[in-house]
Amino acid sequence: MKKSESFTLKEMIYIIKRKIWILLIITLATVLLASGYIFYVAKPVYDARTSIIFGKTGQKTDDQAQYSNIMLYQNLLKTYSEIVTSNVVAQEASIKIGGLLTPAQIQSKIKVIPKDNTQILRISVSGDNTITTLKLVKAVSESFMEQAKIIYPSGNADILDKAELYYSTSKASNTLILSIALFLGVIISIGTIFLIEYFDSTIKSEKDIKKYLRLNILGTIPKAKQNKILDSLSLDAYRVLKSNIKIISSKKDVKVIMVTSAGFKEGKTVVAANLSMLMAQSGEKTVLIDCHQRKPDVHKFFKLSNDIGLSDIFIDNKKFEDTVLTTLDENLYILTAGKICTNPSKIIESNLFVSFFKELKQYFDHIIIDAPPLLMGADAQILSQYVDGCILVVAARNLETETVIKGFEVLGKSNVNILGVVLNKLDISNKDYHKYYKKTKDKK
Repeated sequence: MKKSESFTLKEMIYIIKRKIWILLIITLATVLLASGYIFYVAKPVYDARTSIIFGKTGQKTDDQAQYSNIMLYQNLLKTYSEIVTSNVVAQEASIKIGGLLTPAQIQSKIKVIPKDNTQILRISVSGDNTITTLKLVKAVSESFMEQAKIIYPSGNADILDKAELYYSTSKASNTLILSIALFLGVIISIGTIFLIEYFDSTIKSEKDIKKYLRLNILGTIPKAKQNKILDSLSLDAYRVLKSNIKIISSKKDVKVIMVTSAGFKEGKTVVAANLSMLMAQSGEKTVLIDCHQRKPDVHKFFKLSNDIGLSDIFIDNKKFEDTVLTTLDENLYILTAGKICTNPSKIIESNLFVSFFKELKQYFDHIIIDAPPLLMGADAQILSQYVDGCILVVAARNLETETVIKGFEVLGKSNVNILGVVLNKLDISNKDYHKYYKKTKDKK
Protein backbone atom coordinates (compact mmCIF):
# COMPACT_ATOMS: atom_id res chain seq x y z
CA MET A 1 0.00 0.00 0.00
CA LYS A 2 1.32 3.43 -0.93
CA LYS A 3 1.55 5.79 2.01
CA SER A 4 1.73 9.55 1.90
CA GLU A 5 4.92 11.35 2.76
CA SER A 6 5.17 13.91 5.55
CA PHE A 7 3.04 17.00 4.99
CA THR A 8 4.15 20.61 4.77
CA LEU A 9 2.06 23.29 6.50
CA LYS A 10 0.65 24.41 3.13
CA GLU A 11 -0.30 20.83 2.27
CA MET A 12 -1.89 20.34 5.69
CA ILE A 13 -4.10 23.40 5.22
CA TYR A 14 -5.04 22.24 1.72
CA ILE A 15 -5.89 18.72 2.96
CA ILE A 16 -8.09 20.10 5.75
CA LYS A 17 -9.88 22.45 3.32
CA ARG A 18 -10.51 19.54 0.93
CA LYS A 19 -12.15 17.50 3.65
CA ILE A 20 -13.70 20.36 5.62
CA TRP A 21 -16.99 18.42 5.66
CA ILE A 22 -15.38 15.79 7.92
CA LEU A 23 -14.31 18.51 10.35
CA LEU A 24 -17.80 20.01 10.37
CA ILE A 25 -19.60 16.68 10.83
CA ILE A 26 -17.38 15.32 13.62
CA THR A 27 -17.24 18.65 15.47
CA LEU A 28 -21.00 19.07 15.23
CA ALA A 29 -21.49 15.49 16.44
CA THR A 30 -19.28 16.01 19.52
CA VAL A 31 -21.06 19.27 20.38
CA LEU A 32 -24.47 17.59 19.98
CA LEU A 33 -23.35 14.70 22.19
CA ALA A 34 -22.13 17.16 24.81
CA SER A 35 -25.44 19.05 24.61
CA GLY A 36 -27.33 15.78 25.05
CA TYR A 37 -25.21 14.97 28.09
CA ILE A 38 -25.90 18.42 29.59
CA PHE A 39 -29.66 18.30 29.06
CA TYR A 40 -30.42 14.63 29.69
CA VAL A 41 -27.63 13.20 31.86
CA ALA A 42 -25.70 15.85 33.78
CA LYS A 43 -27.24 17.25 36.95
CA PRO A 44 -27.03 21.01 37.59
CA VAL A 45 -24.72 22.13 40.39
CA TYR A 46 -25.93 24.92 42.69
CA ASP A 47 -23.95 27.07 45.09
CA ALA A 48 -25.48 28.43 48.34
CA ARG A 49 -23.65 30.94 50.53
CA THR A 50 -23.82 32.58 53.90
CA SER A 51 -21.46 35.02 55.66
CA ILE A 52 -20.57 35.16 59.37
CA ILE A 53 -19.00 38.15 61.13
CA PHE A 54 -16.90 37.75 64.29
CA GLY A 55 -16.30 40.25 67.08
CA LYS A 56 -17.88 41.84 70.11
CA THR A 57 -20.55 44.27 69.05
CA GLY A 58 -22.71 46.65 71.01
CA GLN A 59 -19.95 47.41 73.57
CA LYS A 60 -18.42 50.84 74.11
CA THR A 61 -14.66 50.57 74.05
CA ASP A 62 -11.81 52.92 73.34
CA ASP A 63 -10.10 52.90 69.97
CA GLN A 64 -7.15 50.82 71.18
CA ALA A 65 -9.42 48.12 72.61
CA GLN A 66 -11.54 48.10 69.46
CA TYR A 67 -8.44 47.70 67.26
CA SER A 68 -7.18 44.85 69.45
CA ASN A 69 -10.59 43.17 69.16
CA ILE A 70 -10.51 43.41 65.34
CA MET A 71 -6.98 42.03 65.05
CA LEU A 72 -7.83 39.18 67.42
CA TYR A 73 -10.73 37.97 65.31
CA GLN A 74 -8.86 38.46 62.05
CA ASN A 75 -6.15 36.18 63.38
CA LEU A 76 -8.77 33.67 64.48
CA LEU A 77 -10.40 33.43 61.03
CA LYS A 78 -8.06 30.61 59.96
CA THR A 79 -8.89 28.71 63.10
CA TYR A 80 -12.61 29.23 62.57
CA SER A 81 -12.18 28.05 58.95
CA GLU A 82 -10.77 24.75 60.19
CA ILE A 83 -13.70 24.37 62.61
CA VAL A 84 -16.20 24.83 59.75
CA THR A 85 -14.72 21.90 57.83
CA SER A 86 -14.20 19.72 60.91
CA ASN A 87 -15.77 16.30 61.27
CA VAL A 88 -17.73 17.47 64.34
CA VAL A 89 -19.50 20.22 62.39
CA ALA A 90 -20.18 17.82 59.51
CA GLN A 91 -21.73 15.25 61.86
CA GLU A 92 -24.01 17.86 63.46
CA ALA A 93 -25.01 19.23 60.06
CA SER A 94 -25.81 15.69 58.85
CA ILE A 95 -28.16 15.25 61.81
CA LYS A 96 -29.86 18.59 61.14
CA ILE A 97 -30.70 17.66 57.52
CA GLY A 98 -32.04 14.27 58.54
CA GLY A 99 -29.07 12.20 57.41
CA LEU A 100 -29.56 12.97 53.72
CA LEU A 101 -25.77 13.22 53.40
CA THR A 102 -22.97 11.56 55.35
CA PRO A 103 -20.42 13.73 57.23
CA ALA A 104 -17.79 12.86 54.63
CA GLN A 105 -20.12 13.93 51.78
CA ILE A 106 -20.86 17.20 53.58
CA GLN A 107 -17.16 17.93 54.12
CA SER A 108 -16.51 17.49 50.39
CA LYS A 109 -19.17 20.08 49.57
CA ILE A 110 -18.04 22.79 52.02
CA LYS A 111 -15.90 25.68 50.86
CA VAL A 112 -14.68 28.30 53.38
CA ILE A 113 -13.35 31.67 52.24
CA PRO A 114 -11.95 34.10 54.85
CA LYS A 115 -12.11 37.65 53.50
CA ASP A 116 -8.73 39.34 53.82
CA ASN A 117 -8.40 42.17 56.34
CA THR A 118 -11.94 41.64 57.64
CA GLN A 119 -13.70 39.73 60.40
CA ILE A 120 -15.96 38.02 57.86
CA LEU A 121 -15.96 34.35 56.94
CA ARG A 122 -17.92 33.15 53.91
CA ILE A 123 -19.27 29.60 53.92
CA SER A 124 -20.52 28.04 50.69
CA VAL A 125 -21.78 24.57 49.86
CA SER A 126 -22.57 22.96 46.52
CA GLY A 127 -25.39 20.62 45.58
CA ASP A 128 -27.62 19.45 42.77
CA ASN A 129 -30.88 20.49 44.46
CA THR A 130 -31.82 24.04 45.44
CA ILE A 131 -33.77 23.16 48.59
CA THR A 132 -31.26 20.63 49.88
CA THR A 133 -28.36 22.99 49.17
CA LEU A 134 -29.99 25.83 51.13
CA LYS A 135 -30.79 23.50 54.03
CA LEU A 136 -27.22 22.24 54.04
CA VAL A 137 -25.59 25.70 54.19
CA LYS A 138 -27.91 26.65 57.05
CA ALA A 139 -27.15 23.41 58.90
CA VAL A 140 -23.39 23.86 58.46
CA SER A 141 -23.43 27.51 59.62
CA GLU A 142 -25.57 26.69 62.65
CA SER A 143 -23.45 23.67 63.61
CA PHE A 144 -20.31 25.75 63.23
CA MET A 145 -21.59 28.55 65.46
CA GLU A 146 -22.56 26.01 68.10
CA GLN A 147 -19.10 24.42 68.03
CA ALA A 148 -17.36 27.81 67.93
CA LYS A 149 -19.25 28.84 71.08
CA ILE A 150 -18.08 25.67 72.83
CA ILE A 151 -14.46 26.13 71.76
CA TYR A 152 -14.34 29.94 72.33
CA PRO A 153 -17.06 30.73 74.94
CA SER A 154 -16.08 34.39 75.07
CA GLY A 155 -16.13 34.73 71.31
CA ASN A 156 -18.90 36.31 69.38
CA ALA A 157 -20.24 35.30 65.94
CA ASP A 158 -23.28 36.57 64.06
CA ILE A 159 -24.87 35.80 60.69
CA LEU A 160 -24.08 38.66 58.35
CA ASP A 161 -25.89 37.35 55.27
CA LYS A 162 -28.70 34.85 55.48
CA ALA A 163 -28.31 31.62 53.55
CA GLU A 164 -29.15 32.29 49.94
CA LEU A 165 -28.80 30.51 46.59
CA TYR A 166 -26.49 33.01 44.94
CA TYR A 167 -26.19 31.38 41.54
CA SER A 168 -26.17 28.11 39.69
CA THR A 169 -22.76 27.01 38.50
CA SER A 170 -24.45 24.82 35.84
CA LYS A 171 -24.10 27.56 33.19
CA ALA A 172 -20.39 27.87 33.77
CA SER A 173 -20.00 24.07 33.78
CA ASN A 174 -22.08 23.71 30.62
CA THR A 175 -19.94 26.29 28.83
CA LEU A 176 -16.82 24.41 29.87
CA ILE A 177 -18.27 21.07 28.70
CA LEU A 178 -19.28 22.53 25.33
CA SER A 179 -15.88 24.20 24.92
CA ILE A 180 -14.10 20.92 25.64
CA ALA A 181 -16.44 19.10 23.21
CA LEU A 182 -15.73 21.69 20.52
CA PHE A 183 -11.97 21.39 21.06
CA LEU A 184 -12.07 17.57 21.04
CA GLY A 185 -14.28 17.61 17.94
CA VAL A 186 -11.75 19.72 16.02
CA ILE A 187 -8.79 17.61 17.20
CA ILE A 188 -10.53 14.28 16.43
CA SER A 189 -11.73 15.47 13.01
CA ILE A 190 -8.28 16.78 12.00
CA GLY A 191 -6.76 13.51 13.17
CA THR A 192 -9.34 11.58 11.15
CA ILE A 193 -8.66 13.68 8.04
CA PHE A 194 -4.92 13.04 8.16
CA LEU A 195 -5.44 9.36 8.97
CA ILE A 196 -7.60 9.01 5.85
CA GLU A 197 -5.04 10.96 3.83
CA TYR A 198 -2.18 8.84 5.15
CA PHE A 199 -3.82 5.59 4.09
CA ASP A 200 -5.18 6.97 0.80
CA SER A 201 -3.19 5.03 -1.78
CA THR A 202 -4.55 6.73 -4.91
CA ILE A 203 -2.57 8.94 -7.27
CA LYS A 204 -3.07 12.48 -5.97
CA SER A 205 -0.55 14.77 -7.62
CA GLU A 206 2.19 15.26 -10.18
CA LYS A 207 4.64 14.26 -7.44
CA ASP A 208 2.98 10.80 -7.26
CA ILE A 209 3.14 10.35 -11.04
CA LYS A 210 6.84 11.19 -11.11
CA LYS A 211 7.53 8.91 -8.16
CA TYR A 212 5.53 5.82 -9.15
CA LEU A 213 5.26 6.00 -12.95
CA ARG A 214 8.36 8.03 -13.81
CA LEU A 215 6.70 9.46 -16.90
CA ASN A 216 6.55 12.92 -18.44
CA ILE A 217 3.56 15.00 -17.36
CA LEU A 218 1.99 16.41 -20.51
CA GLY A 219 -0.69 18.40 -18.75
CA THR A 220 -2.79 18.83 -15.64
CA ILE A 221 -6.54 19.23 -16.18
CA PRO A 222 -8.69 20.80 -13.43
CA LYS A 223 -11.68 19.06 -11.91
CA ALA A 224 -14.72 20.74 -13.42
CA LYS A 225 -17.89 20.10 -15.34
CA GLN A 226 -16.30 18.08 -18.08
CA ASN A 227 -18.41 19.13 -21.02
CA LYS A 228 -17.88 20.68 -24.41
CA ILE A 229 -17.70 24.25 -23.09
CA LEU A 230 -14.44 24.83 -21.22
CA ASP A 231 -13.81 27.58 -18.67
CA SER A 232 -10.68 29.70 -19.04
CA LEU A 233 -8.62 27.60 -16.62
CA SER A 234 -9.54 24.32 -18.32
CA LEU A 235 -8.89 25.83 -21.73
CA ASP A 236 -5.43 26.96 -20.64
CA ALA A 237 -4.75 23.45 -19.33
CA TYR A 238 -5.64 21.85 -22.67
CA ARG A 239 -3.55 24.41 -24.53
CA VAL A 240 -0.56 23.42 -22.41
CA LEU A 241 -1.30 19.75 -23.23
CA LYS A 242 -1.52 20.49 -26.95
CA SER A 243 1.71 22.53 -26.87
CA ASN A 244 3.60 19.76 -25.12
CA ILE A 245 2.39 17.21 -27.68
CA LYS A 246 3.42 19.58 -30.49
CA ILE A 247 6.93 19.84 -29.01
CA ILE A 248 7.19 16.04 -28.90
CA SER A 249 5.80 15.73 -32.43
CA SER A 250 8.41 18.16 -33.80
CA LYS A 251 11.18 15.84 -32.65
CA LYS A 252 9.52 12.66 -33.83
CA ASP A 253 6.66 12.20 -36.29
CA VAL A 254 3.60 11.61 -34.09
CA LYS A 255 0.42 11.60 -36.14
CA VAL A 256 -1.66 8.78 -34.61
CA ILE A 257 -2.20 9.21 -30.85
CA MET A 258 -4.00 6.76 -28.60
CA VAL A 259 -5.62 8.14 -25.45
CA THR A 260 -6.24 5.52 -22.78
CA SER A 261 -6.32 4.91 -19.04
CA ALA A 262 -5.81 2.07 -16.59
CA GLY A 263 -9.47 1.85 -15.61
CA PHE A 264 -12.85 3.55 -15.82
CA LYS A 265 -13.83 7.08 -14.73
CA GLU A 266 -10.42 8.54 -15.51
CA GLY A 267 -11.88 10.97 -18.09
CA LYS A 268 -9.94 9.74 -21.13
CA THR A 269 -12.79 10.38 -23.58
CA VAL A 270 -13.13 14.00 -22.44
CA VAL A 271 -9.38 14.51 -22.77
CA ALA A 272 -9.34 12.94 -26.25
CA ALA A 273 -12.33 15.02 -27.39
CA ASN A 274 -11.05 18.38 -26.13
CA LEU A 275 -7.56 17.71 -27.47
CA SER A 276 -9.04 16.89 -30.89
CA MET A 277 -11.08 20.11 -30.92
CA LEU A 278 -8.05 22.26 -30.06
CA MET A 279 -5.97 20.62 -32.77
CA ALA A 280 -8.73 21.22 -35.31
CA GLN A 281 -9.13 24.86 -34.21
CA SER A 282 -5.43 25.45 -34.88
CA GLY A 283 -6.02 24.56 -38.53
CA GLU A 284 -4.89 20.93 -38.40
CA LYS A 285 -7.18 18.38 -40.00
CA THR A 286 -8.12 16.01 -37.18
CA VAL A 287 -10.25 12.90 -36.81
CA LEU A 288 -11.33 11.44 -33.48
CA ILE A 289 -12.09 7.71 -33.57
CA ASP A 290 -14.01 5.90 -30.84
CA CYS A 291 -12.37 2.48 -30.59
CA HIS A 292 -14.03 1.58 -27.32
CA GLN A 293 -16.50 -0.84 -28.86
CA ARG A 294 -17.69 -2.28 -25.56
CA LYS A 295 -18.63 1.05 -23.98
CA PRO A 296 -18.49 3.93 -26.48
CA ASP A 297 -18.72 7.51 -25.19
CA VAL A 298 -17.48 9.85 -27.93
CA HIS A 299 -20.93 10.23 -29.48
CA LYS A 300 -22.35 11.19 -26.06
CA PHE A 301 -19.77 13.94 -25.62
CA PHE A 302 -20.59 15.50 -29.00
CA LYS A 303 -24.31 14.58 -28.78
CA LEU A 304 -24.17 12.64 -32.04
CA SER A 305 -25.85 9.50 -33.30
CA ASN A 306 -24.03 6.19 -32.90
CA ASP A 307 -26.19 4.30 -35.39
CA ILE A 308 -23.31 3.96 -37.79
CA GLY A 309 -19.57 4.14 -37.17
CA LEU A 310 -16.26 2.28 -37.04
CA SER A 311 -17.65 -1.24 -36.65
CA ASP A 312 -19.93 -0.79 -39.68
CA ILE A 313 -16.92 -0.19 -41.92
CA PHE A 314 -15.62 -3.71 -41.19
CA ILE A 315 -18.85 -5.61 -40.55
CA ASP A 316 -21.12 -4.13 -43.25
CA ASN A 317 -18.38 -2.92 -45.62
CA LYS A 318 -19.44 0.72 -45.27
CA LYS A 319 -17.17 3.41 -46.66
CA PHE A 320 -15.34 5.80 -44.33
CA GLU A 321 -16.89 8.86 -45.96
CA ASP A 322 -20.36 7.39 -45.30
CA THR A 323 -19.70 6.77 -41.60
CA VAL A 324 -17.55 9.71 -40.51
CA LEU A 325 -19.41 12.72 -39.06
CA THR A 326 -18.55 16.34 -39.67
CA THR A 327 -18.75 19.10 -37.04
CA LEU A 328 -19.10 22.87 -36.95
CA ASP A 329 -15.32 23.03 -37.22
CA GLU A 330 -14.40 22.18 -40.80
CA ASN A 331 -11.16 20.54 -39.62
CA LEU A 332 -12.73 18.21 -37.03
CA TYR A 333 -14.21 14.83 -37.98
CA ILE A 334 -15.78 12.25 -35.66
CA LEU A 335 -15.93 8.50 -36.25
CA THR A 336 -18.14 7.00 -33.58
CA ALA A 337 -17.93 3.35 -32.48
CA GLY A 338 -20.99 2.27 -34.45
CA LYS A 339 -22.81 -0.98 -33.80
CA ILE A 340 -21.56 -2.72 -30.68
CA CYS A 341 -19.94 -5.98 -31.71
CA THR A 342 -19.35 -9.02 -29.53
CA ASN A 343 -15.70 -9.43 -30.48
CA PRO A 344 -14.05 -6.05 -31.21
CA SER A 345 -10.57 -7.59 -30.99
CA LYS A 346 -11.29 -9.50 -34.20
CA ILE A 347 -11.86 -6.21 -36.03
CA ILE A 348 -8.80 -4.33 -34.81
CA GLU A 349 -6.51 -7.32 -35.45
CA SER A 350 -7.60 -7.69 -39.08
CA ASN A 351 -5.51 -6.69 -42.09
CA LEU A 352 -8.33 -4.40 -43.18
CA PHE A 353 -7.84 -2.37 -40.01
CA VAL A 354 -4.15 -1.91 -40.79
CA SER A 355 -4.99 -0.73 -44.31
CA PHE A 356 -7.68 1.53 -42.93
CA PHE A 357 -5.15 3.40 -40.77
CA LYS A 358 -2.66 3.73 -43.59
CA GLU A 359 -5.30 5.46 -45.71
CA LEU A 360 -6.36 7.80 -42.88
CA LYS A 361 -2.77 9.01 -42.46
CA GLN A 362 -2.87 10.34 -46.02
CA TYR A 363 -5.86 12.62 -45.32
CA PHE A 364 -5.42 13.78 -41.71
CA ASP A 365 -2.76 15.69 -39.80
CA HIS A 366 -3.83 14.06 -36.54
CA ILE A 367 -5.68 10.84 -35.75
CA ILE A 368 -6.82 10.65 -32.13
CA ILE A 369 -8.00 7.25 -30.85
CA ASP A 370 -10.20 6.98 -27.80
CA ALA A 371 -9.10 3.52 -26.68
CA PRO A 372 -10.61 1.18 -24.07
CA PRO A 373 -9.07 1.06 -20.56
CA LEU A 374 -5.85 -0.96 -20.41
CA LEU A 375 -7.05 -3.37 -17.73
CA MET A 376 -10.43 -4.07 -19.35
CA GLY A 377 -9.24 -6.49 -22.01
CA ALA A 378 -6.59 -6.70 -24.72
CA ASP A 379 -8.15 -4.14 -27.10
CA ALA A 380 -5.96 -1.20 -26.02
CA GLN A 381 -2.85 -3.33 -26.18
CA ILE A 382 -3.70 -4.42 -29.73
CA LEU A 383 -4.48 -0.86 -30.82
CA SER A 384 -1.14 0.36 -29.50
CA GLN A 385 0.68 -1.31 -32.44
CA TYR A 386 -1.02 1.06 -34.91
CA VAL A 387 -0.20 4.33 -33.16
CA ASP A 388 2.80 6.66 -33.04
CA GLY A 389 2.32 7.55 -29.42
CA CYS A 390 0.13 6.95 -26.40
CA ILE A 391 -1.23 9.28 -23.72
CA LEU A 392 -2.10 7.78 -20.34
CA VAL A 393 -4.88 9.64 -18.53
CA VAL A 394 -4.82 9.40 -14.73
CA ALA A 395 -7.58 11.01 -12.66
CA ALA A 396 -6.49 12.42 -9.31
CA ARG A 397 -7.75 10.43 -6.32
CA ASN A 398 -9.60 7.87 -8.41
CA LEU A 399 -7.67 4.61 -8.86
CA GLU A 400 -5.29 2.88 -6.48
CA THR A 401 -1.63 3.44 -7.33
CA GLU A 402 -1.14 -0.30 -7.88
CA THR A 403 -3.93 -0.31 -10.49
CA VAL A 404 -2.40 2.59 -12.42
CA ILE A 405 1.01 0.91 -12.31
CA LYS A 406 -0.48 -2.31 -13.72
CA GLY A 407 -1.98 -0.32 -16.59
CA PHE A 408 1.38 1.28 -17.25
CA GLU A 409 3.02 -2.16 -17.28
CA VAL A 410 0.55 -3.29 -19.97
CA LEU A 411 1.73 -0.43 -22.18
CA GLY A 412 5.32 -1.34 -21.41
CA LYS A 413 4.78 -4.85 -22.77
CA SER A 414 3.46 -3.37 -26.02
CA ASN A 415 6.63 -1.37 -26.60
CA VAL A 416 4.46 1.61 -27.49
CA ASN A 417 5.87 5.14 -27.45
CA ILE A 418 4.38 6.59 -24.27
CA LEU A 419 4.23 10.34 -24.77
CA GLY A 420 3.38 10.98 -21.13
CA VAL A 421 0.63 11.32 -18.57
CA VAL A 422 -2.31 13.69 -18.31
CA LEU A 423 -3.24 14.24 -14.66
CA ASN A 424 -6.97 14.74 -14.89
CA LYS A 425 -9.68 16.02 -12.51
CA LEU A 426 -7.30 17.79 -10.17
CA ASP A 427 -8.94 19.86 -7.44
CA ILE A 428 -8.39 23.47 -8.53
CA SER A 429 -8.90 24.80 -4.99
CA ASN A 430 -5.18 24.20 -4.53
CA LYS A 431 -3.41 27.55 -5.07
CA ASP A 432 -0.36 25.74 -6.44
CA TYR A 433 -2.44 24.69 -9.42
CA HIS A 434 -3.09 28.30 -10.43
CA LYS A 435 0.57 29.20 -9.90
CA TYR A 436 1.60 26.33 -12.17
CA TYR A 437 -0.44 27.64 -15.09
CA LYS A 438 0.57 31.25 -14.48
CA LYS A 439 4.23 30.25 -14.76
CA THR A 440 3.49 28.18 -17.89
CA LYS A 441 1.77 31.13 -19.60
CA ASP A 442 4.52 33.54 -18.57
CA LYS A 443 7.15 31.30 -20.19
CA LYS A 444 5.26 31.55 -23.47
